[in-house]
Amino acid sequence: MVAIPAYNSRLQITGTSTAITDEPTTTSGVNPSKISQVTDTLKQILDPSIAVSVKDGAGAAVPVANYAVNYMFGKINHNSNVDSSGPGVRVTGQYLPLLTVANCRVVSLKQGRKPLNISVFSDTITAERYLMGLRSLNGSFEILDSPYVDLDSGGGTVELFDILKQATDKVLTFRLGGSGGDEIRAWVKIVGLDDSAEVDDLYKRRFNFVGCGFSHANVNALSEASWKWSHE
Repeated sequence: MVAIPAYNSRLQITGTSTAITDEPTTTSGVNPSKISQVTDTLKQILDPSIAVSVKDGAGAAVPVANYAVNYMFGKINHNSNVDSSGPGVRVTGQYLPLLTVANCRVVSLKQGRKPLNISVFSDTITAERYLMGLRSLNGSFEILDSPYVDLDSGGGTVELFDILKQATDKVLTFRLGGSGGDEIRAWVKIVGLDDSAEVDDLYKRRFNFVGCGFSHANVNALSEASWKWSHE
């Protein structure tokens, strides 16, 4: 049995989109199927509303048709030979910085698929039959802080209540057991806020969220999962 203490887990949410130019990557694999991933782990979630351009190791532009972009993990999936020598493959676009949700103490996640009943009158068996439908993710997190606290210490302003009010798509990450533990990344919408107070307990706020289908504006975006654990 591997027991994981929860006290040093971490919940983060994406902040204000920030430009990167000729960002270094680490390339693995062999031609023509190399994968180049943004090296800086703090910049690996790319903004899907912004097209990504790529240069090879010689500084030449890589044609858009020769790669697909995995925005959630900052990966360039090449489908043609690419020169990754010298300074390596470089990426220009925008990334979404991760901001820690302060004073969070409870996180819950539920994943599933919708069962679709295909039973009909002519069935000769006496049990229901199903096809599996769309995947779903929902959950919540509880904080002791105000929902109006600015989570972004940089130039932007990111407040949890504003994310709810504006129905903004965000990437939520939850890492178990501190650095090196399993992590889930998910595109989510925050859909509700529950406040509770009891005379013998603290005033608490619980945000509810649902996973949402990955969307992008760029033709070369990789078709990818809308949420994924790091061990998958």
